Amino acid sequence: MYKFFKQYALIVFSLLSFSTAYSTSSITTVDNPPFDTGLPLIRPSTTERYQKAISWSGAAFRFPWEFGAAAFLQAKYPTQLPKVCFIGASAGAMTSTLLACDVKIARDVMGIKVKSDGVTPILKQGKFQYTNDGWIDKVYDKLSKDSTGVYFNIFEAIRDTEIEKDNSLLLDGYEERATNRATFALTKVTLSSQTKQRINQFGSKQDLIDYGFASGHLPYLVDGTPYVTVNGQNYIDGGFLDNQPIFAESNTIKLWPYMDSILSTAPLSWFSFYGTTDMDRNRGIFKDGYNFAKSEYAKSGHGIWASLNAIT
Repeated sequence: MYKFFKQYALIVFSLLSFSTAYSTSSITTVDNPPFDTGLPLIRPSTTERYQKAISWSGAAFRFPWEFGAAAFLQAKYPTQLPKVCFIGASAGAMTSTLLACDVKIARDVMGIKVKSDGVTPILKQGKFQYTNDGWIDKVYDKLSKDSTGVYFNIFEAIRDTEIEKDNSLLLDGYEERATNRATFALTKVTLSSQTKQRINQFGSKQDLIDYGFASGHLPYLVDGTPYVTVNGQNYIDGGFLDNQPIFAESNTIKLWPYMDSILSTAPLSWFSFYGTTDMDRNRGIFKDGYNFAKSEYAKSGHGIWASLNAIT
């Protein structure tokens, strides 16, 4: 019974935190470095610019929806995605990182059996076939023993050596892949203000993990602290002030995990803060995101993915 009330107390606290942030914040964007107002940044060590950006919003416990949409993109746009960069807030920072680092989401994260290309899921009677040994299986196995079930930070799980030693997602050197190509929205906090900040320069894998952790740090819900400190600056969840971060409007495709649901404008959408360690539930959410991306691809001109078709 205590655990039940603790869960809902934390949900109420998270809602109040969002309300406070929106009503009292000093909203001044600080970019590191300043971003081009047109197309996103040049790739490291090349003169080629990214032709398109994809934005991934905060998602809380519906983050598998974003993973599903991203996995579909890896399967259907293998030649276009290398010319795309990604920007995200909170859980969306993780989706951006996986894509920027070319992690095979269906196979390595979700543990889905895939075809020889490493990214296209194998379907049997319209269902994904799971190996039950994906990274997320290991995470939720641990969470089922240790977590309240309310919230966890994906990057915090990556910092957990008990999980990572057997099933590492981010390898040394991935910070070079992510630099410029993955941008995180964060909320920088001081005693008197909250300020939007964006980070896309990572000097080490630890930088990549720490800034990602900061982007999804809901006060008190993640690790019992009001904020996280990275390189001398204090941060909370980027979704407070920049939940759907974009570059230029015309060059950014926007994704958030209620695009396929009537809950997108309903108060119940806030209850994505409440989650369980039930893998069937998470796999269902993943499938919803995959099928949404697939349904857009089935539209004339390929729906919201239309601009990806023009990438050469």
